[in-house]
Amino acid sequence: MRSAGGGLWLDGIGRQELYDGTLGRLVREHGVRGVCCVPAAGGSAGRSAYTPHLAVLAWRDLSPGAALGELLAYDARWAADLLRPLHETSAGADGQVSVALDPRLAHAADASVAAARRLVRAVGRSNVLVAIPATLRGLGAVEECLAAGIGVHATNVYSVERYVRVVDSCFAGLERAALGGRGRGLGGHVHWLAL
Repeated sequence: MRSAGGGLWLDGIGRQELYDGTLGRLVREHGVRGVCCVPAAGGSAGRSAYTPHLAVLAWRDLSPGAALGELLAYDARWAADLLRPLHETSAGADGQVSVALDPRLAHAADASVAAARRLVRAVGRSNVLVAIPATLRGLGAVEECLAAGIGVHATNVYSVERYVRVVDSCFAGLERAALGGRGRGLGGHVHWLAL
């Protein structure tokens, strides 16, 4: 898989896998190259790992959406820090952490780009990718994010035709980033998956 440019990614890493060292062990011992963060992964044990953080968020009286955003950003920072050595030694080809936007934004390009900017600021790590569904409007968000220097993980690519459109959007965004002086190192910040 590595010789062909591929790598093993885990989908559904949450607080429990971060807290108990599972993610670090999987990276060191089993060749995991990237992860997708999902709060409350791992069943009831995973959910209970969030209890202390949820208590703080409840005390702050955050809305459910804002609380979820904080949980995601916290987990993504933690995972990104664990994967940073891999990201650095691979010159950005590996060691990324993908974090999904609110799925209700899948058909709203401008709102997706705004949410991606907020997410990247909240996480504050260079090896974070914003997962954007490859809907027709999502393709516009993919291009805009890349043009702005935001790493992208295009998801929900279900056909060859849509895959071609994802590639076109990625190249258009990368070209715009290069023209704007933001293209250096962005090659490791583009991923698309056929799910």
